[in-house]
Amino acid sequence: MNNEQITGRSEESYEEAGFEDTREIGAKINERMYTFDRRLVLEDRFLTFIPEDFTEMPEELAKIKYPSGDRPKTILSDERGAVCFTFNTVDSPLENENVHELTEGIKNMLQKLNPSYLFYDSGILETEQGVKTGYTEYKSPALDDTVYNLMYFVPLDGITMMGTFSCPYGECEEWRPVVSEALGLTELVRKEEEHNV
Repeated sequence: MNNEQITGRSEESYEEAGFEDTREIGAKINERMYTFDRRLVLEDRFLTFIPEDFTEMPEELAKIKYPSGDRPKTILSDERGAVCFTFNTVDSPLENENVHELTEGIKNMLQKLNPSYLFYDSGILETEQGVKTGYTEYKSPALDDTVYNLMYFVPLDGITMMGTFSCPYGECEEWRPVVSEALGLTELVRKEEEHNV
């Protein structure tokens, strides 16, 4: 994943990634067609693309999948609870110029705490709004499978927005390019823009 892959695709590469259109996002993943809707999360401060049939994960399942008491504020998943998007805010200052430092720090911490994690790409992309987003990708073990994880960090009104995407590792080859495109199209909602969304 890099900035060119996310925000600079040609028409041909959009088709290769499974997109029907650069703004009306649809993709065929694991023989199923998904349509991605624009959704506001985190008290309507963050606008992102999520499959239209993904819903809030039931609390009982969320407690099992995210046992920590500080589980994400928003967890959207498929009907299996296997493919998930999460969104959370962390009361820690973050501005564009500090995104790289935070991303590398989180990656290094995860590597030290979890030596079994296998890390792939990490870096910085810039959305169409000019907002820098730090990301890191890794594979982690789970109870009965291995999981692909994409974790990313965005400065949101001076604090840190942390988002994740996860899916069974065997499905990541098809999900990864689609989620990468959607990430490049996310937007922060400025206060003066809220009434227009």
